[in-house]
Amino acid sequence: MRLQLPEFAAVMTAFLYGSYQGLFPKDKTKILDGDESDVRKAEGTKLYTKVVIYYAHWCGHCRNTADELIKNQNVFYNPKTFYDEENLPRVVAFDCVRDDEANEFCGKQGVNNYPTVFTYLKGERYGNPGPLVDYIRMMLEKTP
Repeated sequence: MRLQLPEFAAVMTAFLYGSYQGLFPKDKTKILDGDESDVRKAEGTKLYTKVVIYYAHWCGHCRNTADELIKNQNVFYNPKTFYDEENLPRVVAFDCVRDDEANEFCGKQGVNNYPTVFTYLKGERYGNPGPLVDYIRMMLEKTP
């Protein structure tokens, strides 16, 4: 059986999507590579500051950022401050281009370039910080 181009593309898409892990795989980092509901929880946080990293998996700057955060997570990871009252990570990553819904969601969030980092606390959103590793460490030290 010979696959035509559309069938081949569909098979490859299904294969790649099924193995997709994002830039923050669970076996390498405590940063949650989350979904829309995880971002919504971060937006609604009342007690703990949350950091959301919006990225595109094909973006070179995003890959470098992810690699830097994973490599240096010992700078900001402390089990006493990394999790919120629901035991969820206070740092969430979200791939804006994994599908059409994610892309639309990020557009509504005001994300227009990658990576974009927002901090959420008490319904307020704060924009892109400076060096990310140090910024995350500083935000997590401010508990709550």
